[in-house]
Amino acid sequence: MASASASARGSRVRARSSVKTVKTTVVMPARRVRVRAKGARASDGEARVVARDGVGESEGASEGERGGGALAPPRTEEEWDALTEWFSLCAMVPLTFLTFPQIWKNYVNAVAGDAAAIGAVSWQGYAAGMLGNLLLLSYFADKREPTATAAQAIGVATSFMLITQIAWSGNMHNVAPIAMALSSAFIVVGASLSVARYFDYAHGARGEKLWSMYQTALGVIGLIVTPQIISNALTPGLGWLPVELSILGLVAARRADKLPTKWSDCSGWTATALFMSMPVAQIASNLHTSESLQGLSVLTSVFITGGNALMLSRAIFVKDLVWIAGSVWGAFVGGWGILATLFISHSPLTGERYITELEFYAITVLLFSYTVVVIGSQLRSMFGGAPAESVDASSR
Repeated sequence: MASASASARGSRVRARSSVKTVKTTVVMPARRVRVRAKGARASDGEARVVARDGVGESEGASEGERGGGALAPPRTEEEWDALTEWFSLCAMVPLTFLTFPQIWKNYVNAVAGDAAAIGAVSWQGYAAGMLGNLLLLSYFADKREPTATAAQAIGVATSFMLITQIAWSGNMHNVAPIAMALSSAFIVVGASLSVARYFDYAHGARGEKLWSMYQTALGVIGLIVTPQIISNALTPGLGWLPVELSILGLVAARRADKLPTKWSDCSGWTATALFMSMPVAQIASNLHTSESLQGLSVLTSVFITGGNALMLSRAIFVKDLVWIAGSVWGAFVGGWGILATLFISHSPLTGERYITELEFYAITVLLFSYTVVVIGSQLRSMFGGAPAESVDASSR
């Protein structure tokens, strides 16, 4: 009886010990794998081993033990695809309302009878921006990139609204009405064709031919007009020389059979060069004529910074150099750079900065922290380190 009782007690002890959590660390070459069998559900030889970035755990592991929990950066291409698409959708908020603060400020000045304040806003700059939006709209519509296409379409529409507002205020008296009418018709038709291209409404050979003709015309216009716009912004003393050189270059390329074969890429880079020149001219103007800065909207520059920064993550993910260059320049020069000029300048009326220290430092910290954390981790995930893998029997 005593022997039987001892045997029963020994069985109970073994049963109780079998339900305890067992953790074993196995060191393998270039890999550290943790095997966890929890409770009676995991028996010898049945523990699942999963290796992820050098550390493997079973399904029973807690969220905090899986690479840092909910705050851990995405590790797979699918996760980065979803996250960057979400960032792009978030970017639509500031990009949608990008021009509205300036439109509202122009409206307030118009109601107050201050047309001169509306004239401080360069319609040439917004016209150049609208051309850039039109070029990029065809570029992204051809690539079927949804958020980027929507952002450029919104940019065309809002810039058109603002230029119309400036024209109604009488600050475009040197532009002939016929020129405005023809330009407006081209913008409406071009934007409509790009939208139709994205949704694949233009079917058949006729639709493809029409799209090819539009892309060619838009590409030629971009190559001719963009150098002149950049010259007017940076080196106005050259007159019409940039246009003349651009036309001669196109004629020579045609005779040498060296014209671009894909006008979409040509439009993308032309628009990028155009957008890169615009903030440089605005920054130079801000530094030399700080007394006119009260006509500029700080919120517009904030939207430019945030929208381009959010779009940058998607541009890096799809590895589009046109998109990457434009987003980097837009966030750090077109947005933050102009905010910096507003920060260092003082109003001649009040003597105060156009943007407070708290606002500027908060925007700066957010922008650079986002760049280091989100963009840095994305680059490390895409270009550094081995992809996630499962440990099979052969690796063990």
